[in-house]
Amino acid sequence: MACWLGSLTFAGPGQWLSGRPLRAVLWFCGELLLVGVWLLVAAGTGGWCLGAITVAVALYHLVGWVDAARCGWWFRKVTIENSFLRIVAMAAVVAAAPVPAGILVLGPGRELLAGEYQVSEGSMATALLGRHARLGCRGCGYAFKVGLLPSERKYTPTENLSCPMCGGEDLAVVNSSTPPRDRILASKRFSPGRWDPLKFRSPADMSTLGLKRVVGLPGEEVQIIDGEIFINGSLVSKPALAHEEMWLRVLDTEFQAEGSAGAKLRWQANGSAGAWQAEGRSWLFDSAQNRPELFELTGELTDELAYNVNALEYIEPKAIIHDVRLGVQLSQLQGPGRLSLLWEHSGRQVRGSIDAAGAASLAVHGLGQQQPDVPETAHLSRDIASGLELMLVIRDGYAYLYADKELLCQAAVGPFEAEAAGQSLPQSCRLSIAASNCRGRIRRIRLDRDVHYRTMSATPSQSPLRAAAVKIEPGHYYVLGDNSAVSNDSRLGWQIHPSLQGKIQPGMVPAELTESVVTCIYWPPARWRSFR
Repeated sequence: MACWLGSLTFAGPGQWLSGRPLRAVLWFCGELLLVGVWLLVAAGTGGWCLGAITVAVALYHLVGWVDAARCGWWFRKVTIENSFLRIVAMAAVVAAAPVPAGILVLGPGRELLAGEYQVSEGSMATALLGRHARLGCRGCGYAFKVGLLPSERKYTPTENLSCPMCGGEDLAVVNSSTPPRDRILASKRFSPGRWDPLKFRSPADMSTLGLKRVVGLPGEEVQIIDGEIFINGSLVSKPALAHEEMWLRVLDTEFQAEGSAGAKLRWQANGSAGAWQAEGRSWLFDSAQNRPELFELTGELTDELAYNVNALEYIEPKAIIHDVRLGVQLSQLQGPGRLSLLWEHSGRQVRGSIDAAGAASLAVHGLGQQQPDVPETAHLSRDIASGLELMLVIRDGYAYLYADKELLCQAAVGPFEAEAAGQSLPQSCRLSIAASNCRGRIRRIRLDRDVHYRTMSATPSQSPLRAAAVKIEPGHYYVLGDNSAVSNDSRLGWQIHPSLQGKIQPGMVPAELTESVVTCIYWPPARWRSFR
C-alpha cells in the first residue's frame, strides 16, 4: 500500500520505497521528461498532439503504479522500523511532489509557457465562443448557438429568433442552466502572426482583456475592401481548407426538408421538367441534354448570424457574401456528361466539373484578356461509382476543387490589387449545380461562408465597399473580430486610456499590451481544436 501511495503523484517514489533506488530514478526521470513534453505541447501546437501526449503520460503513470505495487509485493518482508521510516518518507514525497506542478501551473511557469482563459465575449464567434446557449430545432433537428447578454444567467426566449436552416420557430434549449463558454490555452512563446487569435489588454481599459484575430503586422498598410483584407495594396489569402474555424455553416440539406416555409436559403430546379427530382432529402438528376440543367440556390447570402440575436450593438446593414464553400455528396454518377458546381459574381464565373470516369476540371471565365479561359484539369485515381463529395471553394481570390478533401485543381479568380476591387455595388454571388448529359443522385448539399469583415472605419471613405487604408506604425498590430457585425476592433479606432494618449496608434494594439497567442480550445471536449 505504501508503494502504491508513493507513486500516486509521480512514477518512481513507490519503487524507491520498495528498495529499488535505480529503478525509481529511471521511472522518475521518464515521468519528468513526459511532463516537460506535455507542457511544451500545451504551450505550442496543442490540438490532437496535446491529447496524445496526455494519454501517454497517463499510461506511463499507470504502468509505473503497477510496477511499484509489484516491487512492494516482493520486498514486503521488512522490519517495523524500516516500514515506519518508509511510510514517513512516502508521506513527505506525496506532500512535496505537487509543489513543482503547482509552481508551473499557478506561478511564473504559467506565464512563460501557457495560460488558461475563459472566453468572455462573442466578437470571435463562432471560432471562439463566450457565454452562450445551445438551441435545437424540433422541426429539422439542427442545433445552433446563441450568445447571451452579460446580465443573463440563462437563455431567455427571443421573439425574432428562428432556425437558421428551416426557419422553424419551435426551438428547445439543449444545454444546462449554466451557460457554457470556451476555455482556451494561450502562449507567450509565439510572436503574433497574421490570422492568429490574440489575447491583449485593451488600450481603453488595461484591466480588461480583449480577444481578436491579428490581421495587420507592424509597418504594413491594411485596407478592407468588400470583406477582403488587402495588405500593401494586394489581397492576402488564407490557406485553403486551413483555419476551419473561419468557415460558418449557412445551409445543410440534411436539416432542411423540401419546401421549408421559413427557410431563407433553399435549392430549386430551373430546367426542363424531370431533370431534377426531390426524393426525401436527396435529389435525383437525369439530363439528356448537352446544355446544363440547373439546380439553383435561391435567397440572398449575407453575413447574418443567429449567435448575434442578443447583441447589445449590431452594425447595420447586413453584408453581402461571395466567398463560399459548396459541397455536394454524390452517391451515383453515370453517363458521358458532367456534373458541375458553378459560382458567379461581378461578371466572373467559376465552374468545377467532374464526370463518371473521374476526369475533373476547374474553369474561370470573365477575367479579361490577361486570364485565358483554359481550365485546370485533373483525374481521380479511383472509381467514383460508389460516390464522393465534390467541393468547390471560393476564398480570397482563388478557386479550389476538391474530391473527398483531396485537392484536384486550383485557379486565380482575382482581383488581387486594391485598385481593381470594390468598384461595383455589393451583390450576392449566384450558386448552382448543373447536370449535363448525365444522371445520378445527390444525397446532401452543404454550404459554408467565409468570415466577412464589414467595411466600417473611423476614417471616412468614399465607397461603401472600401475602407480607408491605414498605415500600421512599428510595434503595433491591426486586429479584427471574426464576428464583424458586433466586434469593436481596429476598424472603429477604440478609445485610448489617458495614460497611453500620444504613446500608441489609435485603433491598434501595441506590442507591450499583447498578452499571448491562443493555441487551442481544450474545453469543452466537443470543441477541442488547435489554432497553430
